[in-house]
Amino acid sequence: INFYHISTQPPGDVACLFREVQWASNFHPSYSWWLFETVTGLSGYLCLLVTMVIYIFAQQVARRSNFNLFWATHQLYIVFYILLILHGAAKLVQEPFFWRFLLGPGLFFMIDRLYTFSKSASSLQLVAARTLPGRVVNLVIKRPENFTYLSGQWLRIRIPALSSWEWH
Repeated sequence: INFYHISTQPPGDVACLFREVQWASNFHPSYSWWLFETVTGLSGYLCLLVTMVIYIFAQQVARRSNFNLFWATHQLYIVFYILLILHGAAKLVQEPFFWRFLLGPGLFFMIDRLYTFSKSASSLQLVAARTLPGRVVNLVIKRPENFTYLSGQWLRIRIPALSSWEWH
């Protein structure tokens, strides 16, 4: 929607476009009102700000210089999705339907998170560790008694002594 053109229309025409919004008949919403005084406008700007922060700290320079800051800013994805849902909640143009696109992938994501969380409590015994050329680390881990290896399995490693949040 081009809010500049909408903000220059007579109040009666604007009221016809946005039936969900109620205002006095002599109120003429300005361009700044649409952008800074509505839930849609504010949440849009905040979504843009969160996206910019995530993008900036996703750059290789930021990741290598401060991984914890990279990780922390990427946890803003929760704020981003909340703002995205709020962005359409005012129903300025139409009924919100973003939840339809979020439901399937969000469900898979939550199942993965819950599964990962349920499995994250097991600890393993480190037998040996050494640094190889090319900044590669060789870890020898004692296999648990009840573990059966299947082709294609992988392992996420967290070392609580270094960081309780970093997984590799």
